[in-house]
Amino acid sequence: MNSRQASAAIAIIQGEASLLLAAMRRGSRWGGPSRVEDQDPLIQQLHQLQQRLASVAGIWELNGEFLKPFCDVVLSDDTSGPVTGMAISSVEKFLTYGMLDPTHPNSAAIIEAVSDAITHARFGCTNQTSDEVVLMKIVEVLHTILGAPVGRLLSNESVCELMQSCFRICFEMRLSELLRCFAESKLLSMVQMLFSCLHTLSEEAWGGADDVSVDQTLHCEEETGEEQNHVTTEGDDENKGTAPEAPPTEEGERRPSKLGRRSWILLPWMLLPLPLSPVSPKSIEVLLRMVYPVDRHNSEALVTIGLNLVCAALECSGPVVCQYQSLLLLIQDGLCRNLCTLLQHDNFAVFSRALKNCYILFICARQHLKLQLEMFLNILIDLISSENLKCPMDRRELALECVLQFCHVQHFAAEIFVNFDCQLYMSNVFENLTKVLSKNAFQVPSSLTPVHLMSLEALYAVMTTIQSGHTPTPFSEAQPTSQSLPPYQDDHAPIVHASSPSLYKGEGPDGHVVVEVREGAGPPPLKVLQAICQKKKVMLVATELFNKKASSAVEHLVKQGVFTSPPDPEEVASFLHDNQGLHKAMIGDYIGDRRNIDILNAYVGRFTVSGVDLVESLRHFLEAFRLPSESPIISRILETFTEHWLKCNEAGLGKVFANKDAVFVLAYSIIMLNVVLHSTKV
Repeated sequence: MNSRQASAAIAIIQGEASLLLAAMRRGSRWGGPSRVEDQDPLIQQLHQLQQRLASVAGIWELNGEFLKPFCDVVLSDDTSGPVTGMAISSVEKFLTYGMLDPTHPNSAAIIEAVSDAITHARFGCTNQTSDEVVLMKIVEVLHTILGAPVGRLLSNESVCELMQSCFRICFEMRLSELLRCFAESKLLSMVQMLFSCLHTLSEEAWGGADDVSVDQTLHCEEETGEEQNHVTTEGDDENKGTAPEAPPTEEGERRPSKLGRRSWILLPWMLLPLPLSPVSPKSIEVLLRMVYPVDRHNSEALVTIGLNLVCAALECSGPVVCQYQSLLLLIQDGLCRNLCTLLQHDNFAVFSRALKNCYILFICARQHLKLQLEMFLNILIDLISSENLKCPMDRRELALECVLQFCHVQHFAAEIFVNFDCQLYMSNVFENLTKVLSKNAFQVPSSLTPVHLMSLEALYAVMTTIQSGHTPTPFSEAQPTSQSLPPYQDDHAPIVHASSPSLYKGEGPDGHVVVEVREGAGPPPLKVLQAICQKKKVMLVATELFNKKASSAVEHLVKQGVFTSPPDPEEVASFLHDNQGLHKAMIGDYIGDRRNIDILNAYVGRFTVSGVDLVESLRHFLEAFRLPSESPIISRILETFTEHWLKCNEAGLGKVFANKDAVFVLAYSIIMLNVVLHSTKV
């Protein structure tokens, strides 16, 4: 750094300090004939800063200490709104000009102090317009802190606190619409900054934000006004304008800086593209709670903003978000469930934004979301084919437009045909979709409508995909496994087989998807696809028979050659475990029969319980079927399950149990306690 740069930096700080002193002397506290400003600690700190600046050779000697007097003014209860706003503007200027060295050891503590001062700023109110200007400056400097090079030194708690402050201003209804919209735009930009750096982070580097309460972050009483973050009138007990406050949290672990030498002085921070604080799973969970339609606190305005933030996160992160297992599980479970639920929302703005989020999500990460994509496409098919008067035409048109966009994706039609229509226990998505499109395209109406034209265009896109004859992109490209299907090589099959049903199966109560596909798997031959489709028709008939009488379904599958004669217990167990169309009560009655002990053993063996505690394993097991009410049958099923669990966990969790009887007693007791807790008859 040369002497000219050093002089310019010192001059900037001197000028800001002088302006702030002048504004403070004009205030009612320091003005007047008494002239007691020299005894005021805020005035004294600014004078000391000016004296220190006159004696230093460069700004690096201050180690960021020049920010403290300005932060103290921001935190003071006795300053007016214009004075606080001037101090905040000075802090923003220092950060924008890069005057805080990110490589200095004290920079992390300094930026934490600055962040804490801004989020806890208080000032005496003057009038609503002036006070909202101050709040606008607070939002702006919060955005600047997060985007500055030193912003990466913030802990995860501080990042969440910054975003929480902007979030509260968005929903303070006493503020003007202009300020609330400004805070929303800055909050959106902050989310974009965070998720655009996602590819630079490792999953091991995450942590520190798990202690932040989601309920505290989302708690915003929009109608009752319980969060009093507005500016009150002078003379009241609450005579201070208050920037949104967040509960204090412990300082998280900071990532070390990797910047070079001090070439940062007076350079715009945009010239130093650095990763920000890690995006923790808790921050994703906050976004999920914002779009949770069941929560009574989530108004339509909150859900709309939440959908905008989720959309920004998906757009900036793209397929990278699926590289992190913790984020992927949240997307597979909470996000997809919430978005599909919001597609039934009455508000058209919420519906359209949910549809946009679904499109972006499945375009970027559909190889990890097979079951979720099936549900989404079935919802679209129901919307397009709906003749209910309660379903407006604009919703049908928007859903059809989304389908049209999917059809224009290269080889998307072939992908859904192989991964759904050619899977034994998946719905015929491709067949149902083409039927709906054909019905809408070839109707004989009095006049053409956008529905007819878009349906015809979607059919044309599907036929173009089939005619192209090129191999499409497989559903999964990055997670090799030994359980996937062997690769096929056939020039006559212009599609890629992504996986078998066993590779995409629900794990857990919320349908977590496990994706296991060998990289480079080729398409199956045409004869294989035809055989699968024919077998699928037999399975559909067997499913209907099983739901009426289980034994007749097994006999039908033996007669059709699907099962061997006599049927192999593993084949029957696979049919019971993988077929989601079977009634759970019928499954429980069938495996509980004394004559089907071998089938019960094979069925229980299909559950992966290694390394999973007994309670969680029992929950997953009992979600697959309905437990019969007879005590001997319950005991027989539980005895088989506990033996399987103990065998899989002998070297781990099973060590705490004396024998298999202890595991059985505990499992039975858990079920009885659950009945007592939830049953209305007890």
